[in-house]
Amino acid sequence: MAFSVLGTVVRDTIIEEKRCVEKTWPNWWDDLENKIGLQVEGVQLPDFNGLASVSRPTDDQSNSSVVIIGMRGSGKTFIGELAADALDWHFTDADTVFEEKHQMGVREFVQKNGWPASALRKQAPARSSAISRRVMSLALVEGQLFTQREINEVVKYLGEETARPAYGEPVVDVFQRREPCAISPVSFRPVGHVPPNSIREEVGRFFNHITGRRPNLAPNLARNKRSYFLSLTYPDIALALPYMQDLTAGVDAIELRVDLLRSPKDFDKFGPYIPPMAYVIEQLAALRQTTSLPIVFTVRQLPKADYSPITQRRRLFELFHTAARLAVEYIDVEVSWAERNIEELVTRKGIRRS
Repeated sequence: MAFSVLGTVVRDTIIEEKRCVEKTWPNWWDDLENKIGLQVEGVQLPDFNGLASVSRPTDDQSNSSVVIIGMRGSGKTFIGELAADALDWHFTDADTVFEEKHQMGVREFVQKNGWPASALRKQAPARSSAISRRVMSLALVEGQLFTQREINEVVKYLGEETARPAYGEPVVDVFQRREPCAISPVSFRPVGHVPPNSIREEVGRFFNHITGRRPNLAPNLARNKRSYFLSLTYPDIALALPYMQDLTAGVDAIELRVDLLRSPKDFDKFGPYIPPMAYVIEQLAALRQTTSLPIVFTVRQLPKADYSPITQRRRLFELFHTAARLAVEYIDVEVSWAERNIEELVTRKGIRRS
């Protein structure tokens, strides 16, 4: 009804859901024309049912590839093989290609030629324009997806593995030095530890979504269908996890109110609050472990916050961009933000919806 009043000053206003007045004023549209004198007529809107926004698979003729980068021992090959199987693409391990081409193992090559020569040659498969529809695992390149594993697990694994050349320094030091370099160029980053019994399902969901083959979007976004989402306003998602199956019965998506989260050290704080990035990632990981439903990532502007407007904008958009990298399906951004900030986010959001 409010938008129909707007139609008194804005010509050709279209109300898509005319049934919204059925309970409060069933004769509203007749009264609007006969008693108030506004001209009301029906229009035929385009049918949007075929768009990808209703979670249909996209055209599978893409020549794109996915490059998986990460620390040695972080699980690139394991995840890559699962991803290739889920996408029905080919899998390429840079180490295997390297050894076949040079007829020697990586350890032996490094001993003869040094690390720089090894790094350049191992990046060759990812830089080839002839490669398409592949999942490739690589140590470090300007790629698309970064895998990470608990560093203590990596140290233990590498201590037992002898096929690769030694770093010549503690693994933890290498990890801490390389992690920022590895994260900065990536487009996507899977989040959290997935239970072993559901890892294949989660890998399939993640890679099908980021490649657009089967976007993990709410199915009821077609015209004339109602969709429902559950808004989680917990300070810590762990409180809801035991009840998630019951809470999400019948819903199409889950909204994570990031601005209402509270990290343990700030649990008793009230008022406007921006949670630490690491805590937000941890919360998303916990949510991913319990449900495959699409996530709506929501952060509201903070009135009267203890941050300057510039600091607030920077920190909130860092959260938005992190959500994009973590392949969150929907990112709720208020239109009152600066247009250039929104456009920058939209350009890299991929299959996600803002």
